[in-house]
Amino acid sequence: MKKKKNKVMEDDDTHLDKGDLGGVYATEFVDNGAIKGVDDREQGQNDKLADVTDESGYVRSSLIGGFMTIMEMLSKEVTTMKSFLKAWLCTFFFNRRLQKKKKKASEEEEEAKQDLDDDKHLGKKRKIERNEVAKEEATDRKLELDIGENFGSSAKLEEAVCNHGFFMMAPNDWNPLTKTLTRPLRLDDSSTSAIVSVSHDGTNPNSLRVRIHPIHHHRPISSSDCQAVLDQVRWMLRISSNDENDMIEFQKVYPEAKKRGFGRLFRSPTLFEDTVKSLLLCACGIRRALEMAENLCKLQSKLTDGIIRGPPTPNSKDCNSTRKRGFKRKIATATTTTINSRKTPSLQFEIQNSDEKIGNFPSPKELASLDEDTLNKQCNLGYRAAHILNFAKKVENGKIKLEKYEQEISSKKIYDSLMKINGFGPFVCANVLMCLGFYHKVPVDSETMRHLRQVHGIEIHKKKTDKAIVEQIYDKYAPFQCLAYWFELVEYYESKFGKLSELPRSSYSKVTGYLGNKQNVKNNND
Repeated sequence: MKKKKNKVMEDDDTHLDKGDLGGVYATEFVDNGAIKGVDDREQGQNDKLADVTDESGYVRSSLIGGFMTIMEMLSKEVTTMKSFLKAWLCTFFFNRRLQKKKKKASEEEEEAKQDLDDDKHLGKKRKIERNEVAKEEATDRKLELDIGENFGSSAKLEEAVCNHGFFMMAPNDWNPLTKTLTRPLRLDDSSTSAIVSVSHDGTNPNSLRVRIHPIHHHRPISSSDCQAVLDQVRWMLRISSNDENDMIEFQKVYPEAKKRGFGRLFRSPTLFEDTVKSLLLCACGIRRALEMAENLCKLQSKLTDGIIRGPPTPNSKDCNSTRKRGFKRKIATATTTTINSRKTPSLQFEIQNSDEKIGNFPSPKELASLDEDTLNKQCNLGYRAAHILNFAKKVENGKIKLEKYEQEISSKKIYDSLMKINGFGPFVCANVLMCLGFYHKVPVDSETMRHLRQVHGIEIHKKKTDKAIVEQIYDKYAPFQCLAYWFELVEYYESKFGKLSELPRSSYSKVTGYLGNKQNVKNNND
């Protein structure tokens, strides 16, 4: 087509050059026809393109319509999902709130039920307590102890109790308001203790009222127990014909003592307790001695409960088991503290002005079961621990027979025998003799030196001369030198502090002739 067209164009140019008008007209005719043919082809192409465009628009519109339809459907689904989610959330939170309300109501109901159970339990507890009180009243034993005409007033009971430092030492507890002495005493089996109160019977001037309080586990108190308690009360207050005769004879040689009703020195229920307390009084102030005595009573309570135990014996299971664990473990177990469950609780006695409860004074058997380190750790006895432990073991194994001392009529034999025991000096031995009813030796210590200086105006510079001076002053009251010495001490103390029977327990540590002196402060802090 291009070649033909070019040929025509060349022919047209040839005709123009020759000036042939016919050629021009022919050329115009040919050119118009060619242009028209070209236009027709372009129009056809445009028509085809329009058809294609129409088809594309239809497809596009169809796609858009489908997309819009899908979006409408999705919109509806989303709306539906929103409604569903909203409904589900409302239901969830409603159920949760309902559960909380139910839980709160259940807790309140449980609390109300618990309160009701507590009330019922409290009611049962009160009922049990009432039964316990009734049982205590039923098991409580009240005894009367005939004391004779020479011991026939409440004032004489005070004089019989509050006249020696022993009455201040635990577990003794003197109540200045009720004029009552309370302390644990051992029953007939020598292992069980009961709290016993001794007071004057207001209805009968010649008798004392002895009350045996019920034991924790309600062990019945037998007639033999009552007899054992009465015997110990008689021993402590020196209610016997011999003690009464001694008091009468002493008051003859010391008339001033008769005015005060003085003539009996208080002692502990056992000679062992008095001996140990004499060791406690050596080389220390009264405050320290009181603390050590109380610590020993606390120790006894722990021993009874099994909280403290001594080293295992060679044949015991504990020793055999620790042997396998090594020597160090064995040593550590020897002084360990253990908790033991016991069906029978120990006696616990609460004394005045003390935050802790104590037990009875430990027996030789209880102390002999310990070693020196345990005893010292629990009671802070210092050097005394070794002497007390040695004495307890000898009493327990029978090498020292205290019963023979109580039956011996020769004070010299007793004194010589006591002086052979480690830790026993003249002061301790004189105290033991005094407790046995031999009053011819004065227990000389630093308090004696102070008394001689302040009351008698005698200054002693050497220990060798104190015995001679004491004999010079008190031999005129023989054989009651110790009674005369203690009468003067009590008179001096009461002139400074008031009647000993009216002092509160908190003031016992102040009862010393060195009050206000530097030496007293040093002794009390020992």
